[in-house]
Amino acid sequence: MSKAFQLEITNDLLDAIRTAYQDFKTHGYINDESTSLGSTIFENETDFLYKEFCKLGYDGNEFICYGHYYPNHGAVYWICDSRFMSYEESRKLTDMLIEKNI
Repeated sequence: MSKAFQLEITNDLLDAIRTAYQDFKTHGYINDESTSLGSTIFENETDFLYKEFCKLGYDGNEFICYGHYYPNHGAVYWICDSRFMSYEESRKLTDMLIEKNI
């Protein structure tokens, strides 16, 4: 089965992944709006992102991408490190960030 989305790996993408990894390492959480990765990476390429984070030193569990549609904002996708944050905690954080428009 062919994928509808074909990821183009560029230096800009790899730089964005390195930056996102630093945020993830610090906070145990990133979302598609707090990074320059965009929702497509979160929705379709979570395995790729996990492998790239592992190359950078991540040694935690595989990612699960969560998402929620906010009526006045749109969809937001995020990943969190389950060693430090539960789904419920990550959802509350996302709700707060959207409410504050961060």
